[in-house]
Amino acid sequence: MRILQIRFSNLNSLVGEWQVDLTDPAYVADGIFAITGPTGAGKTTLLDAICLALYGRTPRLSKLTQSANDIMSRQCGECFAEVVFETGAGRYRCHWSQHRARKKAGAALQSPKHEIARADTGEILEASLRATGEQIERLTGMDFDRFTRSMLLAQGGFAAFLQASADERAPILEQITGTEIYSQISISTHEVLREAREKLALLKSETQGIVVLDAEQEAGLQQGLQGDLAQEQLASAAQAQTGAALDWLKRIDALKTEVTRLEHDEVVLGADRLAFEPVRQQIGQAQAAAVLEGRYATVCALRKQQADDQGRLADAQGRLPSLESIAAVLREQLTRAGQTALDARAAFKAAAPVWRQVRELDQHLAANARDSAALQQQVSEAATRLAALDQQLNQTRVIQAKAQQQLAAATTWLQNNRADEWLVTGLAGLEEQVQGLLARERESRQKAQEHAQAQASIDAANNAEHKTRHQLTTVQDELEMLAGQRRQVQDDLASLLQGRLPREYHAEKEGVLREMALVARIAALETERTRLEAGKPCPLCGSIDHPFAHGQVPVPDALEQRVVALNDLMARAEALETRGAALQSQQAALGERLAGLQAAQATAAAQLQSAQATQARLSTELDRVQLDICQRRDTVVAALAPLGAETLPQVDLAQFLQALRNRRERWLATGREKAGFETALITAERDLQHQTQAYSVQLEQRERLATQLAQLQSLVRASRLQLDDDAMATLNAASQER
Repeated sequence: MRILQIRFSNLNSLVGEWQVDLTDPAYVADGIFAITGPTGAGKTTLLDAICLALYGRTPRLSKLTQSANDIMSRQCGECFAEVVFETGAGRYRCHWSQHRARKKAGAALQSPKHEIARADTGEILEASLRATGEQIERLTGMDFDRFTRSMLLAQGGFAAFLQASADERAPILEQITGTEIYSQISISTHEVLREAREKLALLKSETQGIVVLDAEQEAGLQQGLQGDLAQEQLASAAQAQTGAALDWLKRIDALKTEVTRLEHDEVVLGADRLAFEPVRQQIGQAQAAAVLEGRYATVCALRKQQADDQGRLADAQGRLPSLESIAAVLREQLTRAGQTALDARAAFKAAAPVWRQVRELDQHLAANARDSAALQQQVSEAATRLAALDQQLNQTRVIQAKAQQQLAAATTWLQNNRADEWLVTGLAGLEEQVQGLLARERESRQKAQEHAQAQASIDAANNAEHKTRHQLTTVQDELEMLAGQRRQVQDDLASLLQGRLPREYHAEKEGVLREMALVARIAALETERTRLEAGKPCPLCGSIDHPFAHGQVPVPDALEQRVVALNDLMARAEALETRGAALQSQQAALGERLAGLQAAQATAAAQLQSAQATQARLSTELDRVQLDICQRRDTVVAALAPLGAETLPQVDLAQFLQALRNRRERWLATGREKAGFETALITAERDLQHQTQAYSVQLEQRERLATQLAQLQSLVRASRLQLDDDAMATLNAASQER
């Protein structure tokens, strides 16, 4: 696996988007490079981005979920990490991201997203959290623990890798060096050996019960086998013939069933056709009627229209007499109205000069009324503006008083908390010192934990070494006991055999058995033995010396007793040999176990020595870290002198640091508020001055308009009275003339 590109945004102290292209010629040409920089520069963030993009977690944090994300930069609403890597199967792009609601800082976290795609084509392989993690493990061959132990060792991780057990280190080293093939070969060889031993033991157990047949028994079995084979052939032929007959009967039954089903279907279809006959006739009639449907619809529409026209005609004929009488009345009214109009026209001509004079007087009166209304509107508007200015003056005075109070409160707070002004410039350095102190305290806790783990490893190694020593003593005692038992069996076997070999007893037994057969044969030749004469040659063999010629027939009881004794001796010898072989096998197994225990004891001793060395080293490092922590605490206390602090508070330093940040922010915010209050006070005083001047101007204008309105209203009243007198005189004169 090879990392090609790293891209991330808003992780830890690195705000914004960052990208590192490891395929750049500068990286490729050098072959090796280092990531360096001061504390907080973002070195570990690069490694966190790689782990985050691949596995959704980092060595310093657990898996990031919807409830917790401590790696996202402060005051940011989203973050992501992306890695392009290459394996033997191709190039892949792995992307992890998480954002807050509406991507706003401080909003609720949303569920993280994790996906993997092919880098060349962009094809997405997996897009869920679990499936993406499994796909990465298949492609890289490493889960998160192996990756952080072999490819990326976090701070303190290399010591953990060295202190891991052999079973934990072996797979990682094999994967790094490519030597896992030898482990596979060893496992395969062990499996083949185990299977071969199992097969051998099975064959031995099977062959122990096998009895070797003689030629006659084998021939008899062969003859029985031939007879059985002939009977099997006859039975097979009869079975085949019977099977063919059964198949034929089955086909006949199937055909009968099919004929019955077809006959039933024929009856059902006939009944369905008879039942459908009325419907078929209706369908034929409907098809014939469908041809005349258009013409019938037209005739129906014409008939309906004719009926409507006849109804309207009858209605009109019924209303005709009443309409004629109404027309006569209207004609009479029209005649009277014409005469009235002629009279009114003559009267209007007579009164025309009076109405013209009245209209002229009304026009003058309307003009005076408009002028009066305009002045009244101006007076009202001036009063409204004056009231608004008065309200603005009151509001401005309230704002001025409030600004003065707020300015005084802010000034008092700043004077009382003048020490916090140091935080504006000194908090950054203090934060760096506190962060260094926190890092050393975390390192101290880690060292203490590692020290406790080393002590536990020492205890475990001591227990393992004691246990192994006890087991070793037990196995050695068992080996000595088995060796004694084996020597006893060998002594018993030697005493039983009396210096001879087992095969000699077998040969003696075969000789005795042959002799018993000859004796039995000789005893069977009793008739021929009666014909023997001493000193004369035997008619069978021609010998002159016949030990049985005088009735001395050998008794087979002694030979049988000898065979029984030999069988008993050989059985006891075989039992002793079997016992000796079993003891030898047990002794070999205990020898292998002894070698394993000796190796385990050596391993436990080495682990104990390594754990003790590690504990000593960790003790030294822990003392050094604690001394550094004390020095850093003194430095932080000295840095807090401007704040009046003599010792560090007995709280979490991270919380104390956050409290100092809050104090600095409050100091800056109060300073900004004070400046705003001063600006608001100046603005309020300026507005108050302008509004006072505008109020004086509006007050003078309102008094001037009120005077003009009073004069115009008196003029309008006088004009109206004169107009009424003139109009009345004119109308009286016109009425007298008429």
